[in-house]
Amino acid sequence: MANIYRSGSQENELMRLQKFSYPFTVSQRLLNIGLQNNKSVLDIGSGPNTELGKWLRQNQILYIAADIKYIFLQEQAKSSHPTIQCKSSSLPLDNSSVDISHLRFVLMHLSSDERRVTISEMLRVSKNTSIFIEFDWSTFKGSETVNSFRDLAIDILDTHVDLFLGKNLRKEILKSSKNTGLTVNHRNFKRGPGNYYNELLPLANSLLSAAKLFRPEKETSVNESIGALTEESCHPAISFVPPTLSTIVVEKHN
Repeated sequence: MANIYRSGSQENELMRLQKFSYPFTVSQRLLNIGLQNNKSVLDIGSGPNTELGKWLRQNQILYIAADIKYIFLQEQAKSSHPTIQCKSSSLPLDNSSVDISHLRFVLMHLSSDERRVTISEMLRVSKNTSIFIEFDWSTFKGSETVNSFRDLAIDILDTHVDLFLGKNLRKEILKSSKNTGLTVNHRNFKRGPGNYYNELLPLANSLLSAAKLFRPEKETSVNESIGALTEESCHPAISFVPPTLSTIVVEKHN
């Protein structure tokens, strides 16, 4: 699979990810459960958004940002967060070297083999807990305009990104885990209908970059979709249901 984040302007993708705040809320709720008993969090595929690191630091927790993209780690470093440039499938850390490993929207970009290795690496480096968060687009629905964009995105990204991985996330984790001394907890975070165009329009622009690389014949369709979504976003009464965030929390029994 190819990574959509590598498909277009790094600066545009950096700005989109910096403003995408709802996943931080989900991570915060999951981490809150056992925060008092942990002292360090490794954020694999951290991206440029620094909210999680700042919040953890306020709670006296060491936050370490790991990402393959240097431009994202530069943003993390501006907030004085320790950084590691590496692939998710090859973490340069010892076994059980951090209390919690945390990964958001990374597995969806990887091949089956890369997912297996990444999950194993997550579990290897964490002493207590591993947190996985992925999208499940099967719940994503709205107006004709929104649904048209959704279907177009699925078509363009079909062989590059698994937008439905969240639906099978528990199965993926269990398949890749060789340790029987684990507790695996699954939870879905669903939002009701609302005006989420502030999230959708930046995603649509990222899709345009992906179309230019993967499916140039779809560029016109994406541009038309962006125009329709922009017009629709001006009507606050129009709402849609965004994708579900599927989460897995793996607890080790030491």
